[in-house]
Amino acid sequence: MSVAGRRPGTGRGRRGRQHSDHHLRPTLTDLQVRVDAWIGQFEEGYWPPLSMLARLTEEVGELARELNHSYGHKPKKPGEVPGDIALEVADIIFVLVCLCNSLQIDLGDAFEQVMKKYDRRDGRRWTRRKTSAARKIGAGRKASVSRKASVSRKASVSRKASVSRKASAGRQQRRARAARPRGSRRQPAG
Repeated sequence: MSVAGRRPGTGRGRRGRQHSDHHLRPTLTDLQVRVDAWIGQFEEGYWPPLSMLARLTEEVGELARELNHSYGHKPKKPGEVPGDIALEVADIIFVLVCLCNSLQIDLGDAFEQVMKKYDRRDGRRWTRRKTSAARKIGAGRKASVSRKASVSRKASVSRKASVSRKASAGRQQRRARAARPRGSRRQPAG
């Protein structure tokens, strides 16, 4: 991957502890420090924010392509090498961390703020799962995967039905407008 660059003279991300043990999951701060150290070895440095946004858009497109090949209606061409969705997600994280470092955004702080926003705004919007002792202990991955698949299928069917109803209502409105005599249409005010 090319350097999602650091521009000379711009601020670097926060310096913190170095990520030394690769067996531990890195924190957001660890990611920012590690990316900053990697970018810091190059003269070009961080790219300007709009260039990094373009790079981020490219990476999201690559993820979309892999998801479409894996879960959508567009299969890969014969002989085309399969992609890795996890690596595409990691590419997005890398470029996003570069963007945040160049703008001196602390991802940990920003993430905490956004989770508080979601808790306030959407905390009571969705149906909470009922907890049981078996679930807390872990009733087994197979049961969990089965529940997730069932919920996912139900949500998918529900979303499709909702989209279908909205599309049908939109078609009916367009037909009604088209059927009206030309002189009966509302004229813009003014």
